[in-house]
Amino acid sequence: MSANNYYWNGSAWVKVSKAYYWDGSAWKVVNNTYYWNGSAWLEAFTQGFVVSKTFDTGTTLNYNIATVASDAGWDGSAIIIANLTVPSGAYLGSSSTSTYALETESMSANSIVTLTIDSGGYIVGKGGSGGRGAEDYIRTYSSYPAYGEHSEGGPGGPAINAISGITFNLTNNGVIGGGGGGGGGGNGGADWPTNGNFWGGPGGGGAGFGRGGPLTPDVSTAHVVSDAAADGTVSAGSTGLKSALKAGEANNGSAGGTGGNGGSLGSAGASGANDANGYTTTWPTGSPGGDAGAAIDGWSNITVTTEGTISGDKNG
Repeated sequence: MSANNYYWNGSAWVKVSKAYYWDGSAWKVVNNTYYWNGSAWLEAFTQGFVVSKTFDTGTTLNYNIATVASDAGWDGSAIIIANLTVPSGAYLGSSSTSTYALETESMSANSIVTLTIDSGGYIVGKGGSGGRGAEDYIRTYSSYPAYGEHSEGGPGGPAINAISGITFNLTNNGVIGGGGGGGGGGNGGADWPTNGNFWGGPGGGGAGFGRGGPLTPDVSTAHVVSDAAADGTVSAGSTGLKSALKAGEANNGSAGGTGGNGGSLGSAGASGANDANGYTTTWPTGSPGGDAGAAIDGWSNITVTTEGTISGDKNG
């Protein structure tokens, strides 16, 4: 929304679209004017379309300023004046590692973003997913050649995109962080005399609510299984898991390897461990952890009042 002023042109009231002031050497654009109503200053005029948002506590995903403004009636060309506050207990995140938690793309040139993050507030990229543990060696090289695949931890996503051509003012007393990388899956084992099949454990999810790696399925002769790894939290990656022998089963000491831990904000996930063991042999290595996402793309476009805690790369 925006505050409006009008002037009489002799036959009709016309909306004021721009106001100027003389600074002694040149005319400059006025973005806002205010008046005193006897108890408070109220906005009388703004040049652009105003978006004011104090985020609710809990999680808000994929906040695209231009989209929000358009949904509220922005014409697509006027400058946007966005005043955003992330209070304590509010988490601005993303549903995808390919999408920013806070996006400024498509805002008109000369738009203004004023972002304030209070202590206890977060803007974080999506965490990477934990990797799948390696399948057992026997299934890989005997009658199941399609098996044996184990997956790397997924990469984390970026938190903020600050495009050029706008003014972006930052006061950060909270945390801005790229999504942590997912942990890699652990290596696998085999127990040839019993044809036992021992999958590696799953990797943990990266910080920024990355999904934990999938459970080790109960499909093997000796039934070595694990739960799915937990999802990452807003600021911490979850722990990778080791597969374990199902109750009532027996083997010759074989086991699957441990999945890597998910990365914290701005940090890569750990690789899956090579701690599987087998009576005959094991799948040789765990899979790598995922890279971390960037905290901010377009860092040079930001005017910083308070930098605060920024975990991850500040690109551009």
